[in-house]
Amino acid sequence: MTLETHVEQARTRVSDERAFVVDKRRAFEEFERNVRETPVHASGGPSGATRQSGELFTATASTVAGGTSANRCKAVCEAFAETVHPCTAAGTCDAERLVETMREELGSDLTAALAPRTAGQFTSPTKQALLEKVTERHRELDVMVRALDAESESLRSAAETTGAVTDWLADVNETPLLEFGFDELQAHHETLAAHRRDCDRLVGHRQEFLAKTTSSDAAAAIEHRTLAEFLYTEFPVEFPALATAVSLYEACADCQRAVRDHLARRV
Repeated sequence: MTLETHVEQARTRVSDERAFVVDKRRAFEEFERNVRETPVHASGGPSGATRQSGELFTATASTVAGGTSANRCKAVCEAFAETVHPCTAAGTCDAERLVETMREELGSDLTAALAPRTAGQFTSPTKQALLEKVTERHRELDVMVRALDAESESLRSAAETTGAVTDWLADVNETPLLEFGFDELQAHHETLAAHRRDCDRLVGHRQEFLAKTTSSDAAAAIEHRTLAEFLYTEFPVEFPALATAVSLYEACADCQRAVRDHLARRV
């Protein structure tokens, strides 16, 4: 009997994603320190205009010479590139991809305001808006870690159930049913029924879990079903724990039918 399970693979996926999110949270913490240490342009100024992708690090000599605020915007962008934005193995950053990452993480308005070649200044309102956005990202990443921890615990519980079933089936499968006596076959039938009940309960618990939401407030909430769809998009099954439980339930049902057939022959 070949039993394909996906729970352990799912647990590895959750562990990897959690490590990624924790690293990203640390990166935002470092970026926040850099932003706080960057002085603002005292005289204020226009908020900035939208620039083409790839121009964050292409400030001209005249722009830099014309004032220090462009340098400050450039410093903030560089801090983002060094902390949050994923760089290549060679340690270089693709400028266009950097702009895309900043837009994804900080929003289009802040990304445009920070572009050194715009007329924008690193003003106090810009700095405050940036720090508020970073705080928002902290909150979202914290909720993500909590949701992943909840998913990890749910999968740990699922692994206990599915592991017990697969271990028992693998052990029993080594001996042909013809070699078991009547009492042993009856015991097998009862054990299989218990495993089916366990799998059925697992399906129910998992469905209840997927219907829940992890949140800190209305602005930072993650639905567990949506998270699972994101985590397991590359898997051969959409919901690995559910698929494994259903598969094992059906396998136990097939084994029960085989055992009943042998019991009937012994009567």
